Amino acid sequence: MSFALPSVAQKPYLSYFLISTNSKKINDNQGHQRGDEILRTVGAAIKLVSRVDNYAFRYGGDEFCVILPNYRENLAREIYVSRLNAEIHKHEPDLSVSAGVLQLVQVFCKQVQTNILSLMP
Repeated sequence: MSFALPSVAQKPYLSYFLISTNSKKINDNQGHQRGDEILRTVGAAIKLVSRVDNYAFRYGGDEFCVILPNYRENLAREIYVSRLNAEIHKHEPDLSVSAGVLQLVQVFCKQVQTNILSLMP
């Protein structure tokens, strides 16, 4: 599998780790099948609100990683995360995601690319 980050010098890159805030509670109280439905809902919402140059991965458990090239942190929070939560709420009104942000510039992207490639089969 091939993976390459765009090579535009000194442009900001954001990596978002998105975590379904109450999916563990749902999984524990309503069962694993319901928990899997939540994961599919979050995954579908990520796919719907992402641009063609975004990269999205399920990181593990209920965590997703989304790499947003050329998004500054404030813009990504205001636009991407709010659009993602709005899309999720259409299907699961009580579910939302929290986001931890890491903003990188090109100089660090080669290492990120190497790390992501090491996770792929």
